[in-house]
Amino acid sequence: MPKEDILHLDWETRSTVDLTKTGIYIYAQHPITDILVGVWAFNDNPPNIWTPALPPPAQVVDHINQCGGRVVAHNATFEIAINNFIAVKRYDWPKIKPEQCYCTAAMARAMGLPGGLGAAAAAVGLAIQKDQKGHRLMLQMCKPRKIHPNGELEWWNDEERLNRLAQYCKQDVIVERELFKRLLKLSPFEQKIWLLDMRINARGVAIDIPLIKKAIIIVEKEQTKLDNQIRRKTKGQVDKCSNVLQLNTWINAQAVFCASVAKAEIVEMLVDETIPDCVKEVLRIRQRSAHTSTAKLGKMLLCASKDGRVRDILMYHAAITGRWGGRRVQPQNLPRQTLPPKDINNIIKLISASRPDLIDILYTPPLDGVAQTLRSMFIAGPGKKFIAVDFKAIEARVLAWLAGEARVLDMFRAGQDPYRYAAAQIYNCLEEQITDYQRFVGKVAVLALGYGGGWKAFAAMAKAYEVDIPKTTAEEIKIAWRKNNPNIVNYWYRLEEKAIEAVKKPGSLQSARKIQFRKVGSFLFCRLPSGRVMVYPYPKIQMVETPWGSMKEALTYKGVDSFSHKWGEITTWGGKIAENITQAIARDLLAYAMLTFEMEEQNLKIVMHVHDELLIEVDEDSAITP
Repeated sequence: MPKEDILHLDWETRSTVDLTKTGIYIYAQHPITDILVGVWAFNDNPPNIWTPALPPPAQVVDHINQCGGRVVAHNATFEIAINNFIAVKRYDWPKIKPEQCYCTAAMARAMGLPGGLGAAAAAVGLAIQKDQKGHRLMLQMCKPRKIHPNGELEWWNDEERLNRLAQYCKQDVIVERELFKRLLKLSPFEQKIWLLDMRINARGVAIDIPLIKKAIIIVEKEQTKLDNQIRRKTKGQVDKCSNVLQLNTWINAQAVFCASVAKAEIVEMLVDETIPDCVKEVLRIRQRSAHTSTAKLGKMLLCASKDGRVRDILMYHAAITGRWGGRRVQPQNLPRQTLPPKDINNIIKLISASRPDLIDILYTPPLDGVAQTLRSMFIAGPGKKFIAVDFKAIEARVLAWLAGEARVLDMFRAGQDPYRYAAAQIYNCLEEQITDYQRFVGKVAVLALGYGGGWKAFAAMAKAYEVDIPKTTAEEIKIAWRKNNPNIVNYWYRLEEKAIEAVKKPGSLQSARKIQFRKVGSFLFCRLPSGRVMVYPYPKIQMVETPWGSMKEALTYKGVDSFSHKWGEITTWGGKIAENITQAIARDLLAYAMLTFEMEEQNLKIVMHVHDELLIEVDEDSAITP
């Protein structure tokens, strides 16, 4: 069969394992997990149905076994895992090499489209769509109908349902095939990154299971204690700290208006002198209990393989910038460590000794203590050690380089502290005169104001560090920072102007220093210095209302909202475009570093990465040191 022929493949499976909680590799390697039906098609030929009662199709075997026989699938990592762990071992199918595959989910996300097959097909306006009734049937058939007391499994496997499932799978292949025609293939560089992402996810990272189990016991006991406290303080009207509805009702009954008990709102109410002490006591209890990060502990155990490693926790191209996202354990949003390393090490020892009382009296409330140790739950495997490498202040450096902010670049070249430098500009004094508090202000300014953020953005970020900054002070800091970074401020407007111009004049090339925009068809392409393009689907120029009440011309596009996770219209502006571009460039630098470290002669294995940091596992006796 000619090399250019493409095989489209899709599997439907069943298992007692919850794929969403465990990840692909535990699911695919579990002895109960099995294939219900497979569908394959070459090019535009009619799809064919395969069941475990049949031998592997000879055409498929020949194609996969030949060098470079291309396979296309949606979420190809899953199809590869099912093929290689189940179809190969039980039903004599040939092994698929990842290098043979294209993934339409990865291709869709790289074009700013939703990753789900149905959502991606709808987003590009395919005439044929995913079978939603069949999807509901698949969800029914993929798990046991009943588990009897003796452990015997009963499945939905009657002939009518199996035939209906096969038709659903055929429809998926047809939709995926049509989607593949509408999408841009990943560039050769990005295809390498996608393959590397698969290797890293398959490699996994070890976790400290005994420590996690001890921490879970402490969390459960502490949560019970706090629930009892809030029940007593509210005279039984709030039965547990997590009952937000009851808590809001009780607070309002104390003549205190409360729209939310989210973290930021609690911080604000605790410094409000008009709030009664009884309400503040209850809010402090809620504050101590509201550590969503500790929920990661249970997720770590659920997705840990027998070898103690968690796998499939990173998602390639999860954001429009190309940055990775997290799955299940969500390593991208681990709590920031605020305690000194020595204290964290001591807290780990106290968790191992089951002494939350000593954590409380010596360091911090127990739930805070557990949250502070979450990063330490990831450990090097037996006979291994970690090497952590990162790009220091990468976004501030990239933004200054993009905007041509020469003084900031000189500061970085001289090895100065960027936060102390920013503070000296804000306070109009020498860097050596800056206090710790002023350096904190400089840090928040660098992090919050570089992308067009106003006083609210500054105050909100300061509050995240549990520091309250009055509006007047925050506004003064914002003005001072912008005055000292005029090229960055001008760059926001330049980017917005050129992006809008590109949409108004399809096909024209619009440049803003190192960035180029061009609208082709239904997409606005933003060419980065690396040559990669960031894609804004279905761009329009519309009149929108600004935060200060006036109307202005703005760029809108369709995308997946970061909060609702729904596909819809998004309004953007110069500062946000600058943020997208800066993060996209930082991501490209990380991706290049990942490929460099993973070169065979380096023998350096990446096991996890977060934004601008790589975690590499090497032999314990390696000469390479952190």
